[in-house]
Formats: sequence, C-alpha cells, structure tokens
Amino acid sequence: MYGCFWGLFLPVMGAEGNEPTEMTASIKNPSFEEGLNGWEAIGFQKQTNNSPSDEGWNKDGTVYAEKWVSSSWTLPDVKLSQTVTGLPQGSYTVKVYAHAVNQSGNPEITKGVSFFAGLNEVQVGAGGEYRINVIVTNGRLDLGMKVSSTDANWVACDNFRLYYHGREEVDAYRKDLTEKLALASAAMSEKDCHNRSQLEQAVHNAENVEGDIESLLTAILDLEQAITEYRRLTVEYGAFERAFLNARKLYSETDFPGKTVFGSSFSSSLSMVLLTIIFIFHHRDNGNCLRGSDIRRHGNDNRLLHNNCRLRLVRKILLRCFLPLLRCPADYTSRRGGRAVY
Repeated sequence: MYGCFWGLFLPVMGAEGNEPTEMTASIKNPSFEEGLNGWEAIGFQKQTNNSPSDEGWNKDGTVYAEKWVSSSWTLPDVKLSQTVTGLPQGSYTVKVYAHAVNQSGNPEITKGVSFFAGLNEVQVGAGGEYRINVIVTNGRLDLGMKVSSTDANWVACDNFRLYYHGREEVDAYRKDLTEKLALASAAMSEKDCHNRSQLEQAVHNAENVEGDIESLLTAILDLEQAITEYRRLTVEYGAFERAFLNARKLYSETDFPGKTVFGSSFSSSLSMVLLTIIFIFHHRDNGNCLRGSDIRRHGNDNRLLHNNCRLRLVRKILLRCFLPLLRCPADYTSRRGGRAVY
C-alpha cells in the first residue's frame, strides 16, 4: 500500500506561467560525482561504465548509482535515499534519469522498483527521465529510489534535479491533498491499521478544509504525519509479529527440558503484547499528538520526538515481553542444529 500516481509525470508550471526555479543545489551530490556521499545507500553502489546508454539514457558526468546482479537472479530489496532540508513551502518537481530492467528480457516490463519524493512514487521501468510533483510543507523532502520484491536484475539512476514552482499553486495543493486522501483511505482499509483514529481525524479535517493556502498546507501536513506513522507502525508491529510467530512455532514443534516454564513465559508475553498493542497503537495519543498546525509553529523536530518516544516505549515493553522467549535452554538450541532461530 505505497500508492503510485502515474499522473505525476507531467510538470507543474509556476504561478502565472513563470518558469520554475531550479533548486538542485539543495540536493547533496545529485549526480554521484562524489560516489555515494550525501546519500543513504542500502545495497546501491557507484558505477562508472557507460551501460545506461544501452537502456536509452546517458549518465551525467562520470558516475551513476546502481544495483546489479546476474540476469539469472533478481535484485534483493535495496534503497537509495536522501533528505533535502531548508526548502521553502510550496510546489516542487523532482526529476531523475533511471531504469529498472531484467536483462534476460523476461519479464519485458519489470515491477517492484520506484522513484519517490515525499510520499509520492512512480514505478520505474524502461530507461528515461522520470518526474514527480510534490508539495513541501515542513522544509524537508525525502527522495530517492527503492526496490522491493522486484523481478528486475538491474536498477540504475543519475542526475537528480529539483525545481520550485512557488507557494501560490493552490491547484497543486488540492491535487496533492486528493492523492494523500487516497493513501490515507487505503491505509484505513487495512486490517492491521494501528493509528486508525489519527488517520480518521486527518481525513475528516482534509475533507472539510477551507480553500486558502494555510488551511490546505495544514491539512496536507496532517495527512502526511498520519500516513508516515501508519507506515512506521506497520514495520514496527510486523517485526514483533514475526518474532512472536517464530517463537510459537519453535515452542509447538520442539521438546526440551523446561518447556513448561518456557510455555508459561510465552503465555505471559502474549498477554502483555496484546495489551501493549491495544494501549499504544489503538489508543494512540490521548489527545496529545501534534497536528500539522502545531508542527509548523514548533518545527518538525517535535513530531519526530513525539513519534520516536512512543516507538521507544513500544520497543521497550515488547522487548521485555520477548526476552523470556529468547532465554532458551542450551539443549533446546542444540536440537535446532546448534543455533537458535529468532
């Protein structure tokens, strides 16, 4: 549920037909001439060959970023990202040259690779220029490439560029608001939606927003905050859920001295986990969560502080729940080939 908006391929013109202002200088090392400096590269590598020309585009300078494996394999999940800061509020276009292909020719059109800016994404396939329109509300913009469950064996990108269209693009705000409403609604439809009340409030505010710029920006920021937290909690809860299911599987399939004690700890942990999830995830904030208007007054750090404190609490409680499950007798792990499985 990470929504791709295909309509974002057309650039937004500046107010009254003015040309946008290029702000590529705000991106650190946008063409990778300094390797991967300035980027968070998980799995991506720098490359200096001219192979992108085989896919219909040319690298800018001497270096580009890529992830490649033999065409008999497919890529693992990798990511390349950067947070651009110090940006004025308003409408932007982000551009990049990229491709995601399987060099065997099968499949001809790949999936699972996207170029992103903020919460917006476009699917990357054949080589060429990709672009995204995005609204910046708090001076920060995350951008980059990500690969997830792809059937491609080669992904590459180069020459990121950033253009500012101004703050008066009311139509662009309304379009962005509509797209984020779709993302929030999709999140609320998920069974494991752990901040449903926050999403519902943000959606309600957005659906009843006034048409002025300040109100639109506040509604967009509220939606961004709710959607971002939904994604973060999904990742957090998923990790603990996998640990729990693995522990239950080990318990049910293994016999060892002290299993009764282990089972008691397991039951206690389960009860604690369920109570934690209900309290932390569903009773989200007791009315203390910062809304977009508060963040714009006090800065983005307050939002990060609030969410990070809450997630640290979740981790601390759930870690205490699962520690008894990890303290297994030596002969228990030895029955698993000498290594515990977590």
